[in-house]
Amino acid sequence: MKMKQISLVLIVGVVVLLWLGCKGSEAYRGLWHATMPNGAELDIEFTQDSMLFFEHGKRLGSIGYKQYQYSNKNGVVSYGIQTSNDLFYTLQFAKSDGLDYLMVFDVLDKLSYLLCREKHLDWKETLGVKIPSTIQDNLSGGDTLIVQ
Repeated sequence: MKMKQISLVLIVGVVVLLWLGCKGSEAYRGLWHATMPNGAELDIEFTQDSMLFFEHGKRLGSIGYKQYQYSNKNGVVSYGIQTSNDLFYTLQFAKSDGLDYLMVFDVLDKLSYLLCREKHLDWKETLGVKIPSTIQDNLSGGDTLIVQ
């Protein structure tokens, strides 16, 4: 009888941990100002299980996601997310000129978005990189984030 109780407690504990692990982290939940490599700007709000997209205050759509990974290597914090249309992204926290921001990488480790809570960031000023001249250069390995 005692073994059954221990097994039940362990199973419930594992289920709870898995359930909690799939929710988006409090660290990146909320509204972010996003800038794409081509300079296009939009706002992204992370909720517990979806991303809402806005342009000039108008809602463009949303897409579901789940967090599947957390990493803290040498103080660099990152989260892995999978969208409901099976695209994978890494959200990595960074800091520049006193501003905290997120870099969003696609599955091929190509930087797709810069996110900041305070303002839209300029890629060149923030990262010291030249912005690619064509939108084709900015496609994240052919993956397109489709919002509904």
